Amino acid sequence: MSSQFIRHGALQLSLPEGWFDASQVVAVGPEDNGFRANLVVSIEPTAPGETVQQFAARTLVGVRQSSEAFTLGEERAATFGPHTGVVRECSFNLQGTRLSQLQFIVVKELVGYLFIYTQRTEKLAQTRHVAENFFTTAQLDSKTAPPRTDKGLGTFW
Repeated sequence: MSSQFIRHGALQLSLPEGWFDASQVVAVGPEDNGFRANLVVSIEPTAPGETVQQFAARTLVGVRQSSEAFTLGEERAATFGPHTGVVRECSFNLQGTRLSQLQFIVVKELVGYLFIYTQRTEKLAQTRHVAENFFTTAQLDSKTAPPRTDKGLGTFW
């Protein structure tokens, strides 16, 4: 039996040799005129020595390529609770709706965490505190880093 597991609530999966946890956590808010604000947290390995700034730059490439009418707003160093990283604001179109994201990027022990809060552009300012509360209260426990791949997770799916 494997010593590596994915745990989420009551679910536990044993991982075969060579597999690693690349989970995404998704939380959705209440429905508001056909839209639900949401938070997605993606986890992926970083290269040894890769800084949070380098990881943020690497993740930005994928965001730009997959977004229609992408606009990058402010990007800066930030601290939320015990976590220091990079916060970025961006906007894009999805199915005719203008959406904005507040992203918080953290690197800890060879693992990159990308917290992405998505909201309608016109509501981001008034709900920013929701995203910042998620960023501040997140707990990142130490665990074994997943194996590094040369091409990142984007090459697999």
